[in-house]
Amino acid sequence: MPSAKRKSGPGTIGRAERIVRNTLPFAVSAILLVFIFDRIDLRLALDHVTAEVVLRFVPVIALFTAVTIAIDAQCLHRLVGARPEDAAPLPRRVAARIKIACYLVGVLNHLLGAGGLALLLRRRTGASIAIATGFVLLIALLDVGSVLLAISVGGSLLQIDDVGLQIGVVTTLVAALVTGFLFLRAPVDLGDLEVVRALPLFNAARLVPLPLLAELTLLRLGMVACFASLVGGLFLAFGVAIPLVRLVFGVGVMLAVAALPFAVAGIGTGQVVFVAVFSGLARDAELLAMSIVLTTSIIVTRSGLGLLFTSEFGRGGAAASGDEAVEGRRDETRPVHPT
Repeated sequence: MPSAKRKSGPGTIGRAERIVRNTLPFAVSAILLVFIFDRIDLRLALDHVTAEVVLRFVPVIALFTAVTIAIDAQCLHRLVGARPEDAAPLPRRVAARIKIACYLVGVLNHLLGAGGLALLLRRRTGASIAIATGFVLLIALLDVGSVLLAISVGGSLLQIDDVGLQIGVVTTLVAALVTGFLFLRAPVDLGDLEVVRALPLFNAARLVPLPLLAELTLLRLGMVACFASLVGGLFLAFGVAIPLVRLVFGVGVMLAVAALPFAVAGIGTGQVVFVAVFSGLARDAELLAMSIVLTTSIIVTRSGLGLLFTSEFGRGGAAASGDEAVEGRRDETRPVHPT
C-alpha cells in the first residue's frame, strides 16, 4: 500500500498542476473583468459602441489583417529561404496559410501559436523541429525588441516621471537582447560556450546574413507600426484625438502585456491596460468601449480566418502545401552560399 501511494502521488500532483495551468488564464481574465467592470459601468461603455463606430472601424481592421498577414508571410519566406542548408524554400502563399492556420490557437495562447507554427514549418520545409523553432524564435525576438524599442522611445519622449524606472528597465532589456545577438554572432571562439552557440535552435539567429537580419528587423518594426495604425484608427472611429508619441508608447505597453500568457486572448488584461495607458484622452467608459471593440475585432477576425485554414494541420493541408512547396523549389532561385 505505501508503494502504491508513492506511485500515485506524482501523477496526482502532475494532474493538479495541469488543471491549475489550464484554468489560471481563465481565472485571471475573469478577475480582471470583474475589477474593471466594478470601476466602470459596462452599460455606459457599451453606449459608446454604435453602428456608426463599428462601420468606421471595419475597413481599418480588414486592412490591418491583410497587411500583417503579408508581413508575416514575407518574413517567413525570406528567413527560410536564407537557410537552404536547413530547410526547403517556403513560398509566400504557403507561409501565409500556415501563419493564418495558427491564428486560432494563437488567440488563446501565444506560445501555442508559436508551437503550431514551428510544427507546420517543419512539415512544409523538411527542417528539424529545432531548426523550425529557431526560425520562430528569431522572429519572436525581433518582435520583442521592436516592442521594447517603442516603449523606450515613446516613454523617453513623453518624459513621464512615474515610469522612469520602467523605461530604464526596458532600455536594459533592449541592451540585453542586442548583447545576445552579439554573443551568437561573434567571430571568435567562445570555448565551452561554443556548444551552446552551435545548437540548431540558434542557427537562424547565428547564421542569417546581416542585411537580411536588418530587413527582418524593419519588417517587425512595421508590424508594430501596423498595430499603432490599428489603434489610431480605433481612436478615429470613436472621434477621439491622440498624439502620435502617446499612441506609440501605449501600443508598445499593450503589446508587451499581451505577450504574457496570463489571460485568455488578452481578455481582461487588454481592457485594464488600455484604460490605464490612454487615461485622460477620453472618459474611462469610452476607453473601455474602445478596448472591447479592439479585443473583439481581433478575436473574431483571427479566429474566423484560423478556422478556414485548420486543414493545414491535417493531412490534406500537408499534401496541398507540400505540392506548392515543390512548385516553389522549381520557381525560386536558391540563395548563394556565403563564402
